[in-house]
Amino acid sequence: MSAEANDKKRFIRIRGANENNLKNLSVDIPRDQFVVLTGLSGSGKSSLAFDTIYAEGQRRYMESLSSYARQFLGQMEKPDVESIEGLPPAISIDQKSTNRNPRSTVGTVTEIYDYFRLLYARVGIPHCPKCGREIRKQTVDQMVDQIMTLPERQKIQLLAPVVRGRKGTHVKLLDQARRSGYVRVQIDGNLYELSEEIKLDKNIKHNIEIVVDRLIVKPGIEKRLSDSIETVLDLADGLLVVDTMDGKLLNFSQSFSCPDCGISIDEIEPRSFSFNNPFGACPQCLGLGYKMEFDIDLMIPDKKRSINEGAIAVLGWQSCTTQGSFSRAILDALAREYEFSLDTPFCEYPKKVQDILIHGTGGHSVKVYYKGQRGEGVYDVAFPGLIRNVEQRYRETGSDAMKQEYESFMRITPCKTCKGQRLKKESLAVTVADKNIYEVTNLSIEKLKAFLADMQLSEQQQLIGRQILKEIRARVSFLSDVGLDYLSLGRATGTLSGGEAQRIRLATQIGSGLVGVAYILDEPSIGLHQRDNDRLLGSLMKLRDLGNSLIVVEHDEDTMRAADCIVDIGPGAGEHGGQLVAMGTAEDLMKNEDSITGAYLSGKLKIPVPSERRKPTGFLTVKGAAENNLKNIDVKIPLGIMTCITGVSGSGKSSLINEILYKRLARDLNRARVIPGKHKDILGTDQLDKVINIDQSPIGRTPRSNPATYTGVFDQIRDLFAATADAKAKGYKKGRFSFNVKGGRCEACSGDGIIKIEMHFLPDVYVPCEVCKGKRYNRETLEVKYKDKNIYDVLNMTVEEALTFFENVPSIKRKIQTLYDVGLSYIRLGQPSTELSGGEAQRIKLATELSKRSTGKTIYILDEPTTGLHFADVHKLVDFDKCLNDDGVIHYVAFEPGQWRWIRYANSGLFDLNKKIKDYSEEELELFLYSPQIRLKNPPEGWPKTAKYEGLVHRMYRSVLNSEEGKLHRELLDPITSHGVCPECNGARLNQKVLSCKIDGKNIADVIKLPLSELRAWIDQIEDPLAKDIQDTLHTKLSALIDIGLGYLSLDRGLSTLSGGEIQRCKIAKCLNSSLSDLLYILDEPSAGLHNHDIERMRRALEKLRDGGNTVVLVEHHRKMIEMADHIVEMGPEPGMAGGRVLFEGSYKELLKSDTPTGEEMRLTTSLKAKAREAKGIWRMEHIHLHNLKDITIEFPIGNLVVIAGVAGSGKSSLMESFYRSMGEDVVFVSQRAAGASLRSTPATYLGVADEIRKIFAKRCGQKASLFSFNGAGKCPACKGKGVIVSDMAFMDDIETTCDVCKGLRYSKEVLQYEVDGKNIAEVMDLTVAQAGEFFRGTKISEALEPLEKVGLSYLHLNQALSTLSGGELQRMKFASYLGSKDRIFILDEPTNGLHIKNVRSLLKLLNQMVDEGNSIFVIEHNIEFIKSADYVVELGPEGGDAGGRLLFAGTPSEMKMSEKSVTAEYL
Repeated sequence: MSAEANDKKRFIRIRGANENNLKNLSVDIPRDQFVVLTGLSGSGKSSLAFDTIYAEGQRRYMESLSSYARQFLGQMEKPDVESIEGLPPAISIDQKSTNRNPRSTVGTVTEIYDYFRLLYARVGIPHCPKCGREIRKQTVDQMVDQIMTLPERQKIQLLAPVVRGRKGTHVKLLDQARRSGYVRVQIDGNLYELSEEIKLDKNIKHNIEIVVDRLIVKPGIEKRLSDSIETVLDLADGLLVVDTMDGKLLNFSQSFSCPDCGISIDEIEPRSFSFNNPFGACPQCLGLGYKMEFDIDLMIPDKKRSINEGAIAVLGWQSCTTQGSFSRAILDALAREYEFSLDTPFCEYPKKVQDILIHGTGGHSVKVYYKGQRGEGVYDVAFPGLIRNVEQRYRETGSDAMKQEYESFMRITPCKTCKGQRLKKESLAVTVADKNIYEVTNLSIEKLKAFLADMQLSEQQQLIGRQILKEIRARVSFLSDVGLDYLSLGRATGTLSGGEAQRIRLATQIGSGLVGVAYILDEPSIGLHQRDNDRLLGSLMKLRDLGNSLIVVEHDEDTMRAADCIVDIGPGAGEHGGQLVAMGTAEDLMKNEDSITGAYLSGKLKIPVPSERRKPTGFLTVKGAAENNLKNIDVKIPLGIMTCITGVSGSGKSSLINEILYKRLARDLNRARVIPGKHKDILGTDQLDKVINIDQSPIGRTPRSNPATYTGVFDQIRDLFAATADAKAKGYKKGRFSFNVKGGRCEACSGDGIIKIEMHFLPDVYVPCEVCKGKRYNRETLEVKYKDKNIYDVLNMTVEEALTFFENVPSIKRKIQTLYDVGLSYIRLGQPSTELSGGEAQRIKLATELSKRSTGKTIYILDEPTTGLHFADVHKLVDFDKCLNDDGVIHYVAFEPGQWRWIRYANSGLFDLNKKIKDYSEEELELFLYSPQIRLKNPPEGWPKTAKYEGLVHRMYRSVLNSEEGKLHRELLDPITSHGVCPECNGARLNQKVLSCKIDGKNIADVIKLPLSELRAWIDQIEDPLAKDIQDTLHTKLSALIDIGLGYLSLDRGLSTLSGGEIQRCKIAKCLNSSLSDLLYILDEPSAGLHNHDIERMRRALEKLRDGGNTVVLVEHHRKMIEMADHIVEMGPEPGMAGGRVLFEGSYKELLKSDTPTGEEMRLTTSLKAKAREAKGIWRMEHIHLHNLKDITIEFPIGNLVVIAGVAGSGKSSLMESFYRSMGEDVVFVSQRAAGASLRSTPATYLGVADEIRKIFAKRCGQKASLFSFNGAGKCPACKGKGVIVSDMAFMDDIETTCDVCKGLRYSKEVLQYEVDGKNIAEVMDLTVAQAGEFFRGTKISEALEPLEKVGLSYLHLNQALSTLSGGELQRMKFASYLGSKDRIFILDEPTNGLHIKNVRSLLKLLNQMVDEGNSIFVIEHNIEFIKSADYVVELGPEGGDAGGRLLFAGTPSEMKMSEKSVTAEYL
């Protein structure tokens, strides 16, 4: 490996980073280390970590995907950086808030809940949700007995639920049902006749039940009922639905039913435990666990008021205080009827009166006297109560705004059906270790770890659940390790802090076990108590020790001291930052005089502790705080000073301050409609007039929001500009200076300053607006200036610059001063809010509050304001809090006649069925052939309700030609269809509008027909600035294809016309285009299908991949590929069970000296065949033009071993295809495709010896031969003859467990009682080929197995699944079946693919033996040993594609070596 490649492994080398405020920053960040990026807030740390390193890593990953995929994933712009080398795959773990969707929980985001769902579905014990009894499987007899208990003469339908909640058109299934003789089907609750055309929306989930039988319950139907049930169970995999025709459905399952209660439950699946899936979610709350309900405490917030004083605050009832309103008339009627006064405080009403007002009169009507605009009258009104009345208004309103207003009077209450547990009662009745899934996921992580450690499971449960539990335990431990053991898996992610969310993502990444990744973290210590910080650092070290690089943006002192390297960015913030100040360990920074961080670490600078503390001016007392984990505590909070609420993570700080204190004060002081957390009371609120919560939520979500607009200073600045003489002269008001409204803004870019050009799957290009040059305003507006600066210039100023500029405007200066004082001197006034960090947004909010006039009675609540702050920023923030402290308190916290398709036309009523088609009028012919789908206006009797009529041609295209059915009936379709070039587009496939668009006289169809080498040159000569990025991308991608030897191809070439070698090289070229590094590429025989001429190109391509900082692992047999390897591992010594050992590890030179099979073969050389066999005849072919073949005339010798050689794509397969067509049925083509892929395909079944063995057993034992088949009558009923039970583990690998009934022998107990010569059928089938040959010596079986021994497969077992054989073993087994053939012609396509050099010699020996027996063998091959050993060689070339297809040579190998035209000659 080169020194440069090695250097890429050691450092992430960044050169010329200029993103945001970075100033041409160049730095070498060590890899596989814990690196901290620090510096003042706004100094450029995040610009370097996220906007440069992570953004480039993501961009490279996106570019490695297909252009189709990139359309949907969005694009990332290339960061402003000259180069980044040695960049591994990057994963960002930032502080962005987790999913606020109420369905998202800690368990779902960490995927632990998915594993729990799988665990409960596979090893859970179901219980009856009614009586709690453990549920057992239901038999057919039990089902019959239960159905017979229905009332006599009850009509029932037996339904087979074949599709349950699956998307698709299900055409094949419905067609199969129709052909099976079924008449009706129920789809999504609607009954259809199967004779009609049923068209389903493929994008909607459907439920389909086949109607198997319709019965009337009466004595004597038991036998028919039983047979029908068995049919249903077979159709629907053990499920049965009985429709009692009165709207009730009875569910039965062969799986689970309660014999006492008669309750049957569905088959348990992972989705049964998902509260996000209708199959598992509680039907009442739809899996949310709660419902939004009107709360009387919000509808009547102050019960000390009377109704006349406005006690009822809910929407629609505020008018009740006004005489003459209908709501008042109702209340007056209620007051007269139930004798209460509307002037009495609501709290003093008797409970009966309160219940009537809240819940209604229970249907009793009262006389309501009402006089309105249309007259007056007395109405009988049954008052439903405030809650039901408002619920009806809420349901009926169509206004989103009104709904939102109503929702402010609602509160979340636990679902009464599931009690907040979110799942169906059937799902909650499944237990593992005596706990249901809800109980387990609501344990704290700490308790969950203990539960998992002590879990007692049966042996079968342990066998199936072992891998799942291993994953769960590991992931739970990782959550604990990052200090989150107080959380539960059921905790909603919307309630997590940014720090908790980040640590959850961190734990998930530790659990993934990835290696060689760059993790970029944004202040992971946020919100962590010092005690938990050590655990977090331990987790980070664990990630590093796995072999990852950690880049952490951090200000925490402990984290810096634990780092392997610190990169200090600065020296200041914003415009004053973006430079590398210092780099090294904590000790190195302390010695650097330029590093402010070093000064704080060394103690030279520190945040001073006040020598004198302020005295409280009063107290707030919280009584009986009991929200979440608070234990009914009383807390006294002093007023008039700065109070800090601290404690370990999860101790209850946010519950106390955010849930109780803030919400109570917001309700009482700010009149907010919120429900405070559980507490008894708060005393001392009379000392305050308002509460302000300054959190870290963004100040705006669009680029149009900025610090100037948020703080309100932009209004004052616009006022100032409107007051200038120029503005007054032109009649401009302040609105003229807004870029959000028409008037002053540039209309070309709508005030954005930039124009977005969409580039489809490439990143969108943003160019400055040509009209305003990025200044957002029109020319006239920008002519208005204040102190020689226009409005754009002012917005572009930093806070620091603006402070000086507006020093003589006190109102503006005061607001800007507060921004400066909270450490935001570096931000620009017009900086988009989307570019601000959470900490910066919080400080802008703080500055906005500081700039307001103080009342001295305000309480301020801040949730961790030091987030994202460097030591020096904390210093500024706390210093400036002094004036704030004087005013309040700060807190940190799928036609023939009679067939169904024919019936559609015959029964349509549109045609005379006795009239010839040729006699059809023009209109009739058009209708019959070309009509689109139409609904018949007057459908004849019997025409299905939902069916549509469609012309025959359209119908054939839609239902047959363009469907799977067409592929199945190709032989029937070929005589009635023709293929040719489309006359409309002339084969271009595009419409004329598209084809009219040209570049340099060529449309896109012309361009993609060019050979790739010509295409690259054409693209390079295009001159257009907008095309630059696309040109560069295309040049790179085309060059990779050309460099790997595919320059002769064109982009319109169909994949089906490419050779295997060409396809593989296309894939490798795609990898070469990727700029990703640190990847592991695993290639399975990349030399397959490649000529030695192409091997050199392949070598260069693979070396390029390696030198890009990647690891390349090849499974390979080719001499040249082995020779080029840096490191070689040889497995062996034999195939099959005699292999599986490492024989050698080392270099190529060391391999040549070894005594391993490969080492010995590499030292051997094959000489050219001295004398070729005499040909038995000649087969002449003239003027061959198939595919790329160019007028070839050739004579093939018969009775020889003939090799067809040539580079990939030269036309070898095309030549053999022509030969095959000319010879007809006399040729046997032995392909490379797999012989069998299922568990039931074995060497015995493939060679036909299984039938012979069964016949011997049948004759000796006096039974039918079918009894001795595990695919027929003799199979084990439990495992269906597979020997194993396969447990579907959803997203995990399926688990195969040995069948408990047959113990893996695959046969039923009855079959295993019969023996031949002391062995039963299972024991015989388990014999190896060699053992079976001996056991059946002198029989047909022994003769059939002999070829397998000749090809070296004597070690295979007769019952070994073919799916377990390697490609080489499968190929030799195919050859074996042809051994003994005489006077046949065989074509073999690259038979050496996947064969070791030693096996190639064995194969040559076999083929020569077959030729000696009178056969002719034609081999398409690149293997030099094969070419040297051939009787005759035909070579095509000289290149692939259009550059190939010529006959270069035909003759013996010795003659070939002397040929000057031959490309292969130099390798002989």
